[in-house]
Amino acid sequence: RTMAAAIVTLRQETTAEDLLRRANAALDRAGQPRLALLEIAPTPEAIPLGATGKVLKRQLREKYAALETYRPADPKAVAVAVSADHDPTAVPA
Repeated sequence: RTMAAAIVTLRQETTAEDLLRRANAALDRAGQPRLALLEIAPTPEAIPLGATGKVLKRQLREKYAALETYRPADPKAVAVAVSADHDPTAVPA
């Protein structure tokens, strides 16, 4: 299963739900699959990096392997798209 990841800088106070809604709207416009989960890392150090500075993708895959049971350290920093039928992050047409 493919997992998209992005590192962004927050320029204003925003919520994970708002970022997920905006990201999925942009992905929809580009004809790409929607994100199932968006988590805001509390600090840059929360991103697992190897000795060469590359993101340790294996650790991220393990962390998010079972989205149904994933429990974040800070629930306010996570937004989950429930399903295509009932997506609280859906952008109104």
